[in-house]
Amino acid sequence: MSEPVTRQDVLQLISSLERLTLAVRGSGLGVVGGLEDWELVEADYQGPGYGAVRNFEVESGPPDTPASLLELGKKLISSKADGQFRIRRAFTAGFWAKISLLCEVALSGPEPIPLRDTQFLVLRAVGLDQPVRVLKIEERDQFVGGDPRALHYGFPSLAEVQAFCCGAGISVPALYKCRSSGSGSATRVTPRC
Repeated sequence: MSEPVTRQDVLQLISSLERLTLAVRGSGLGVVGGLEDWELVEADYQGPGYGAVRNFEVESGPPDTPASLLELGKKLISSKADGQFRIRRAFTAGFWAKISLLCEVALSGPEPIPLRDTQFLVLRAVGLDQPVRVLKIEERDQFVGGDPRALHYGFPSLAEVQAFCCGAGISVPALYKCRSSGSGSATRVTPRC
């Protein structure tokens, strides 16, 4: 049987958490204490198919990709990967990402395709209170840092990001850009750019 928690115990816990927060921020783990060093380029929005997936039943697996999203795939032209395949891949990854967030489990991302990612989503990272989207892998790394629990994905196109977000049942995250990314000073893995 445990002893009752006292006011002193709570104050000591708060003090310890504050020290831990300061230590983690100084460690380069990518803790984002706010987005003051980041420029909002585009607000979050409800992409195509938003709200189409209402039930997340792990046992049933991901639902069929909505037809409205498959239409987006027709615009993705590449000799390296079929557009509709890319949309299905992103939608399915979004579904499993939602399960990963809800159950706090680590799941691998979608199978790689031979196209360079140009859109990066960070759904979970130490200190991050909302998903964000960036266009550079270095900026993604600033949010993720060394956080082993971070949940992030990359896609070659905005259409795939929209399909992913539909599968995850979330809005397309706001797009941020490091205010000083052009200066070359964004080399440390910290929230400050």
